[in-house]
Amino acid sequence: MNYSTSKRAKGTEVYYSKVNNKKSFSGLNSKIFATRMRNTIVNDLHTTNRGIKQAGFVVIKRNTVPAVLVELGFVSNRSEERRVGKEC
Repeated sequence: MNYSTSKRAKGTEVYYSKVNNKKSFSGLNSKIFATRMRNTIVNDLHTTNRGIKQAGFVVIKRNTVPAVLVELGFVSNRSEERRVGKEC
């Protein structure tokens, strides 16, 4: 989950690293994986699309396989926080 000082911030962001963006043997890379994840989450869970973004987070750049970081919503937004609590 994401956080913002604005209580209005909402939606899903998916991050990938251009450092770890080589295609795997199957043709998948981190950017393609991020796109698929974003599309699936936004369409299936009806979240606000905040896009696909590049970032240098260790968890995604120091990987040997395609990797993404999904920020599903904002805990600083009460409706999103409640929704995630209900889904879990």
